[in-house]
Amino acid sequence: MSEQHVFLYDTLPVEHGQMRGGKGEVAICRMLTADALPPGSPFKMTSVNVIPPGASIGPHIHEGEAEIYLIISGSGIYSGKDGKSVRVKTGDLTICYSGESHGIENDTQEPLRMAGIIAAK
Repeated sequence: MSEQHVFLYDTLPVEHGQMRGGKGEVAICRMLTADALPPGSPFKMTSVNVIPPGASIGPHIHEGEAEIYLIISGSGIYSGKDGKSVRVKTGDLTICYSGESHGIENDTQEPLRMAGIIAAK
């Protein structure tokens, strides 16, 4: 019988720190990292991030990988391809492909909770 692949948020460590040159500190729970994945998996990392009011994940480029942001709760300003910005909110999904840049800022008074999923190209 194979082992279930379940990662319970409440049982994993949460780090706090600046992300990608952004403002303030973001809470980062790395749900799954490359060392826990089977060989050949396209996934490199998944995390749940909580961005407090006024904080951000600074703009950064992905090379040889893509990243999805899934907004779990709250809203903020996503800056993506060609430097264009758009408001994102609960349920929205963004994709940053290899060679592109993206970042996100919480410009509200409520925490912004999002999942980040990075996969190899």
